[in-house]
Amino acid sequence: MTELPVSAVNQRLYDYLEELPPGRDPYWGASSHPDVVEFVWDRLGAVLPAEARRLFKQRPVLCHPTSGRVLAIPWGTAYAIWLAPGCWEEAADYSTAQTWSSGRITDLAEALGDPGWRFGRLRLEQERDWLAKSFAEL
Repeated sequence: MTELPVSAVNQRLYDYLEELPPGRDPYWGASSHPDVVEFVWDRLGAVLPAEARRLFKQRPVLCHPTSGRVLAIPWGTAYAIWLAPGCWEEAADYSTAQTWSSGRITDLAEALGDPGWRFGRLRLEQERDWLAKSFAEL
């Protein structure tokens, strides 16, 4: 699997994520639940070209192969999707923040400095549509 190089559009995400050792199985060793990786890569990613599946700091992501923009990433037992501004109104009920079982909160907009990030909600068809629209806008 090809590693996505860091670019200006992903610098904050790159800085935020811990580097994982190379050579790990992306489904089982990438700091995310394998079911989440499967959902992001195989189910959400079905609407994107095969080259959209990449590794970023050894983590599975969906990206725009030309711009390098990460569009979706498994995040522990959840996942995050990046939406272009044209999708924000439709995704108004999607949160940029996730409260984990430990009580810790991750706010993607704050941590990554980009209001396009949302935590997914397992709404496959709707989220696929948004990813396809976001991909097309890049």
